[in-house]
Amino acid sequence: MSFDPEDLLVKELRERSGDVEGATVSFHDVRRSAHGMRRRRNVVSGAVAAVMAAVAVPSGLALTGAFDDDRPPEGSTVASSPTAATPTPEPTPRPDGTFVMTLDGLTRGEDAQVPFIDYPRAALVTPDGSMGLPAVYQKITRYDDGWLALGYEGDGAEMLMLDDGMEVIRSFRSGSTFVVDDDGSQVVYVEIEDDGSQTLVNAPADGLDPQTWSLPKSPAVEPIGLVDEGAVVYETLAPDGTVTVSLASAEGVTELEGFVAGADASKVTGLVIGQTRSDLVDGSCWGVMDPAASTTEMVWETCDYWLKSFSPDGGLIAATVPDADGIGAPSLTVLDADTHEQLVEFSNDRQHQSALFQGTWEDDDSVLGIVTEAPTFQVVRFELDGRAVAASDPVEVDPQHDDFPLWFATDAW
Repeated sequence: MSFDPEDLLVKELRERSGDVEGATVSFHDVRRSAHGMRRRRNVVSGAVAAVMAAVAVPSGLALTGAFDDDRPPEGSTVASSPTAATPTPEPTPRPDGTFVMTLDGLTRGEDAQVPFIDYPRAALVTPDGSMGLPAVYQKITRYDDGWLALGYEGDGAEMLMLDDGMEVIRSFRSGSTFVVDDDGSQVVYVEIEDDGSQTLVNAPADGLDPQTWSLPKSPAVEPIGLVDEGAVVYETLAPDGTVTVSLASAEGVTELEGFVAGADASKVTGLVIGQTRSDLVDGSCWGVMDPAASTTEMVWETCDYWLKSFSPDGGLIAATVPDADGIGAPSLTVLDADTHEQLVEFSNDRQHQSALFQGTWEDDDSVLGIVTEAPTFQVVRFELDGRAVAASDPVEVDPQHDDFPLWFATDAW
């Protein structure tokens, strides 16, 4: 790539945090934000505009002229031509039982059933077709007969509530992310009030009255997930760099001790994933906690994997190597959430220098990943039997000037 996005992002966020209360971020946040910055670079024309977009993209920025003319009109839906599923050959594992992660020779399978953003075309790609986006959004999801989107304004993140045609109904300062429940029924986000205080919001996606928790200006709050309909897991970062993971419910707020960062929560099982050790010398470790049983003890812990997210039914966990960098992970592993047994693993090799840039569960049995083998990017479906098929058409970029062109629209890792 043409520059180091994490270095640039860290510099800009540190400068901004000196002026905005509650703006301090952890390396955990910086790494995820660097991903977002990388893939936003290619949506604005010109080198100067690309750097500005990487740091703070105005959410209302019109994209006219920044994309090819074949992009879908803003707010319109263009039906996709159904992709016929091609039978895939029986996958052959390597001697160690793992499978190759590569874009080389992939069979084209069914289109991805999880929405993703195609930045070169300024389009939201869904199973029903593609819809043109009127602005640069980091995340977007269906909400109350319209949409909820995350963008950027001059002094930080901004949440936008949109109607069905993508027109802005309301906008407000917000935290750096939002979380959508696996079934799409709830959205959790942070609203920053006029006085700088923060409100953690657990909102039904149908627009009914939300559940809220009032929190101080600092430290910054980031939602992680839900352990049931009325209990939200979130994390905060203290000025000394200490991350605290907490559970907010109708009974109040309880710290989940032992975590140094949060990752995911399952509303089905009530379990929580988080990082338990971060050490550049001895490596990182991750654990699974059941807050209903204990808010201080882990059910199990591992230093062999970076635990990413639960499957929709909570029975499986997607994982990568424990110290993958911001460019992407060299492998994808699926573990049993109860026994932490490895069920399947895909990894690159010397011949196939692929990287898993982003991942999300498609259903209980398959993971979607945005995989890159420069200069090509593609959505790939990974299945528990070792099969891997293409779930989108490939996109090629200029590695000297462009960056990640595809991005899952809601929760991903």
